Amino acid sequence: METTPNRRASSREELQVLADVALELQKSFKGLDYYNEGHPALSELLTKSFNSITERLQSFDNISLIVKRRGFFSGFHQVGKDIVPLVDLARDLYIRGVRKIFLLNGLKQKDLNTFLYTLHNSPRVLQERGGIDAILVEQGVGTIWVNEISYDKLIGKDLDYRGETDEVASHAMAEGHESKLPESSLTVSRENTKTDPEAPLADDKDVNIDLKELLMELKQGPDKGRLLKILGLIIPIAREDISHGELDLSLEILRELSNFIDTPADNSAGLEASILTTICEVASLPMITHLIERLCQRDNALDTVPVLLKIGDASLDRLLDMMADRDDLHTRKHIAFAIRKFGRQASAKVCSRLSDERWFVVRNLVSLLGEVGTPEDIAHFEKLLSHGDERVRKEVIRTLGKIGGIEGARLILNRFDQFDRSLHHTAVFSLGLLGEDIALPLLRKILNRKGFMSAEEELRAEAVVALGKLKNIGAVPDLESLLISERLFHKESDTLRIAAAKSLVAIGGKDALHAIDKGTHVKRQAVKDTCAKFLKQIAKTTRES
Repeated sequence: METTPNRRASSREELQVLADVALELQKSFKGLDYYNEGHPALSELLTKSFNSITERLQSFDNISLIVKRRGFFSGFHQVGKDIVPLVDLARDLYIRGVRKIFLLNGLKQKDLNTFLYTLHNSPRVLQERGGIDAILVEQGVGTIWVNEISYDKLIGKDLDYRGETDEVASHAMAEGHESKLPESSLTVSRENTKTDPEAPLADDKDVNIDLKELLMELKQGPDKGRLLKILGLIIPIAREDISHGELDLSLEILRELSNFIDTPADNSAGLEASILTTICEVASLPMITHLIERLCQRDNALDTVPVLLKIGDASLDRLLDMMADRDDLHTRKHIAFAIRKFGRQASAKVCSRLSDERWFVVRNLVSLLGEVGTPEDIAHFEKLLSHGDERVRKEVIRTLGKIGGIEGARLILNRFDQFDRSLHHTAVFSLGLLGEDIALPLLRKILNRKGFMSAEEELRAEAVVALGKLKNIGAVPDLESLLISERLFHKESDTLRIAAAKSLVAIGGKDALHAIDKGTHVKRQAVKDTCAKFLKQIAKTTRES
């Protein structure tokens, strides 16, 4: 049995061989998702696939596969029609610019590995480097051909790879060494690249189609086959429009594609991947900037943020750039809103920008970490607690209260005495939010300070509230002492004593209730009435439970 590109496989046995080869490619390509380069398991997988493919190639001059969005084909026959992984692989290859694959008898392991690793790049990277076929020629791959190949360049590259000079390569070609390549394969490659049965503009009705028409089709809900066709049409047309500054239709297209993913439907993972790829391919820097500008207009966040999220890192980088450069508070708030939607994905990028020289940029980034960060990020904060601008230091302390955990509490406690007194209020507030018991000694110390200055009184009040949030019974004696204090020369304010009663309620337990009961016997009527009300509420809650 001999199969060449000129003779399309049609028998069941031949189609099965092609399916087996395609499955080996699929397993190897998928393996690159699971293992890092150099991993023993990946090396073993690539070797097994290579051995399996070369074994099947022994009976052929070469094996060819046509790549379409809906699967692999040989002539009019689909290869592995009901095998979902093959359909998914064909789609992945198609969006990377692969239309035909030729595997030659004499396939080299090195060529197979290079082919797979090259394909594992994103479609955008492949396009920027000149396309998959040009890259393989540049890499000297000679036993796997993709699409239309400059075989003169391939021969020259192969000779050069073996250490021969361009002069030798030219002589070799003049002497007819190109005949070493199968003549039938050369002929078919030129023939088959004239037209592509599934090229985006193959249908007559699509030749002059524009984005407005494609948008109308998307809104009407095309079937899966037509949707995949539309995805292929969108990219070049949208890029052309964007290059001329016409962005609005492309923006509407992106929103519609985003809705396809978000709307509950029986979409396959492969279809969603194709839509996401189209979104990312259309989302050039000008397009992302336009999306963010629209985001900052009123009432546009709900349908713009989902698109930015699907674009991913590229939009996140641009959002951070624009937040740093915009003076308008309204604009920065909208951008910060979008960044927070990225969640944990945003924290690493935010942390990488904390060395910015502009204090307001750093403050805004630290504030964002309060929404998207985790205790792992506080390693960046110790240095910032010595930042030259007090507004940054204050924001760092506030953010530690949101995400710091016990390490955040420890950092605040270790640096508390070094803080400006103006920051003590924020530090105590953050310790209360964190609710870590290690803060108890400092909070008790602050509570028991005596002073007549209003700032000192406010700090003690904050400590009282923080002790209630800690819910540590070790604070009960100090809070009780404050509640029932009747000293002649240093009368505690009613506000502070009532705050102590509230914290005792929050702590709960027998000792705390006993302390509140004592508060019903003090001379200050406001304090007495408040304690009586608290006891009544506690009794009612106890009965109902």
